[in-house]
Amino acid sequence: MKLHRIAAAAGLTACLATIPLLSQAQTAQSTPSDATVPAMPVRPTDPVLAQPANPSSPAAAEKVDHSPAGPSTDDAARQAQLIYEVLLGELNADSGNPGTGFSLLLDAARRNNDAGLFKRATEVALEARSGESALRAARAWATAQPNSREANRYVLQILVALNRVPESAVPLERELALGGPLSRAVTYAAIPPVYARVTDKAAAAAVVEKALAQDLANPATPADGVAAWVAVGRMRLAAGDSAGTLEAAQKAQGFDPDAEGPALLALPLVSPTQPLAEPIVRRYLETGNALPVFRLEFARLLMEGDRSADAAIVLAALSIEHPEFPEGWLLRGSLEAQEGHYDLAQTSIQRYLDLNDAQLAGAKPDPARSRVMSQAYVVMSQIAEKRGDMAQARSWLDKVTSPDVVIAATLRRANLLAKSGKLEEARELIRNIPERTPADAHLKMQAEVQLLRDNGRQADAFKLLQQQQKAHPEDADLLYDLAMGAEQLG
Repeated sequence: MKLHRIAAAAGLTACLATIPLLSQAQTAQSTPSDATVPAMPVRPTDPVLAQPANPSSPAAAEKVDHSPAGPSTDDAARQAQLIYEVLLGELNADSGNPGTGFSLLLDAARRNNDAGLFKRATEVALEARSGESALRAARAWATAQPNSREANRYVLQILVALNRVPESAVPLERELALGGPLSRAVTYAAIPPVYARVTDKAAAAAVVEKALAQDLANPATPADGVAAWVAVGRMRLAAGDSAGTLEAAQKAQGFDPDAEGPALLALPLVSPTQPLAEPIVRRYLETGNALPVFRLEFARLLMEGDRSADAAIVLAALSIEHPEFPEGWLLRGSLEAQEGHYDLAQTSIQRYLDLNDAQLAGAKPDPARSRVMSQAYVVMSQIAEKRGDMAQARSWLDKVTSPDVVIAATLRRANLLAKSGKLEEARELIRNIPERTPADAHLKMQAEVQLLRDNGRQADAFKLLQQQQKAHPEDADLLYDLAMGAEQLG
């Protein structure tokens, strides 16, 4: 542990200049053995540390410095005592005795009202996984320095981490008060992540809603109203309160129809069971302010809800408004291929590949981008297969490099082999696919069963299911597949 680093962390750097003066006073009154730092974690109370050399001595009197620039020896002694106690605290914390280190640092922080020492004591307790000690230090800090926003944040975050949600109401309200009106919207946006890991989400939502009551009912500005209702909506969404989330999104959009937050809040609720969510999203889309990724996600949700025609309209508009957005063309091409419009699909996906190549020129390899590219190659292979061009279909699959798409690509290869009369070779290809997870093993088995069924080998498919069911008797999906197989065999 370096003295200068510790002193700087504790806000005591200026005190280091006094140590040579103190050392001279100690040297005159100590033996060499007295200068050894004690190994025991005790507080320095040796009188030598608190007393200067005898001022009545003629020799000392001749050396008295009357310059007003230098600190008194008493001040130097107190400063050195503080540094020494901080050193002992750090040494104890680093040497496996965090309890003693914490006590020394917290005591020093209290006696000197030093924010750096309060923070360090809190960190030592957190590093030792002692939540209660960390809370005690943070509360002492907030009490000693009531206007410290950092101290209050520590109290809030520690209470939340300890799952003491009701107690977090006071520091939360204090955080809002300390933040001031200019940063209120930003502060509101930061609240939901603070409570993200609590177990009682409903209680957390109630605490937040109570703290934001003023801006929920009568905000100073529309932006504050939007931010407050969006924060409450996010808390309700985390608690599984869909109806409450939708109400919050409606209230927020009422303050500002052009705001993105309410639409983002309503977007995951778009479904037949929540018919009032989609109008919030569409109202925001009409402003022309929506980012391409927002439109893309809306189209994806429509596709998942079997609303292909509506999704196609959204994707067509996305391609017109943002023609250089690659992901829009990929999803559009995937939908067109799904609907059997293979010429359109090939054009759309080729547009995606061209844009992607242009954007990635000279860039470092990106696994996420590689995964999406590989998915595009699989779709292009499917299009070629539908057209009867098996060679081109295999060529597209050869481009797949992402491990996350390898199984899908290999299954496509197996289908191509089976269609060319090489069923056993196709089965062997499926069996040789590496399994990264138990789900991969189940997917391989399902693919082989389907391959056998597609090629008129119902009995072999049923036999394979029986083997798998004996190996995994608790698998409900296998039991269902086995029953379906028995029905097909008659």
